[in-house]
Amino acid sequence: MQLFIMAIDNMAEKETTLLLLKPEVVESESYPDLMMAIMQEIEQLEGIEIGAGVRLRLNKSEVEQFYSLAYARHGEKIRRYLDYMTSRGLVVFLIEGKDARRRVKEKLGSTDPANAENGTIRKKFGRDSMEKSRKEGRAVLNLAHAPDSEEEFDVNYNVLKKYLE
Repeated sequence: MQLFIMAIDNMAEKETTLLLLKPEVVESESYPDLMMAIMQEIEQLEGIEIGAGVRLRLNKSEVEQFYSLAYARHGEKIRRYLDYMTSRGLVVFLIEGKDARRRVKEKLGSTDPANAENGTIRKKFGRDSMEKSRKEGRAVLNLAHAPDSEEEFDVNYNVLKKYLE
């Protein structure tokens, strides 16, 4: 009986998140190598399972829905992502594991690659900064998006599910 209860507990701890690789990864000259390097960083997280990547392109309405919670928090300054995220291709991966959302977000690092912690994906592979992007009036090139809450995952997933099924 105890073994059965442990198995149920382990299943309950698993959660699903996603990782969306942004245009600067997908459309870069080093796309396959950069994507593989980023995904190898995620694979190093113990107990994490990564689903197949799906390449897609979102329209403006989908990007608005995808970032609706960010728009609510940050207002119009986030709108610069609209053109950027619809300009080129993206790749999305579903990721599952114990505490996956927090662990993937931590591995990704700070939104600003210039301030990302050592050992994070954005620190290792990022080449941009919030300061530079603000001065140039564009979105920060921070490689990827991962939701930071269950609510944000639900919003993101609802936009992407037609591509993932």
